Amino acid sequence: MKPLAWFFLPLFFIPGTLLAQELEARLQWAERLSMATSVSGYVTHIAVQAGDAVKQGDVLMQLDSRGAEAQLMRAEAQEHRLRLAYEEAQREFERTEEMYDRTLISRRELSLSEIALSMARAEHQQARAELLQARLELEYTQLIAPWDARVIDVLIPAGALNYNRLQAEPLIIIADAQRMLARALVTHTQLARASQNHSVLVRIGQQQYDAQVSHIGQESLPDQPGLYALEVSFEPGSDHGLLAGMEARIVLP
Repeated sequence: MKPLAWFFLPLFFIPGTLLAQELEARLQWAERLSMATSVSGYVTHIAVQAGDAVKQGDVLMQLDSRGAEAQLMRAEAQEHRLRLAYEEAQREFERTEEMYDRTLISRRELSLSEIALSMARAEHQQARAELLQARLELEYTQLIAPWDARVIDVLIPAGALNYNRLQAEPLIIIADAQRMLARALVTHTQLARASQNHSVLVRIGQQQYDAQVSHIGQESLPDQPGLYALEVSFEPGSDHGLLAGMEARIVLP
């Protein structure tokens, strides 16, 4: 009887830490902005509603601008009048200075002309500042999209009075249309697998997106001791239809 030949096959153990790990997550807006204005007035027109996609520079809401337009006209007229007065004071000072150099007038008369020029300059500068403020007040009667966005909510109806007594109240809420976040609550051990700007995947249903770690919590959550926030950002593309609060999974390599 022939002896049996024994063959030993090496066993390879793959540590669990080297396997990809999926984390339950929820979607959030990458950037969410509550838009308000310092101007009080009646809302005359609302151009958007919740869910609308808007482009940078689009007018979202219009407040009654008649008061601001009237103030701008007054400021323009005042600035024009005081600019002419300042220019005339400059010419008068130059004539007075020339006469002083020819010893035709006293030093006091030259000083008075110099004071008049300084006062005219100061009044014109004040008028320019008031003109700039009037232009800003007119701009503030409109809410304009600062970047491509999705409208999340409109908080005031057309015809309502926006009255800012102590602080500006939000009128429209928008969110970045290009980027979203997936946020997971993880243990310290799970958090150790992630690093800032590390490439990961986000899975939402049958869709999968390339993502990067954008935030690693440095303190456990007050209401959930031992858990830390992990956020990853991704760009799902236009017309993605994703909403904050949807379920997702973060795949750590």
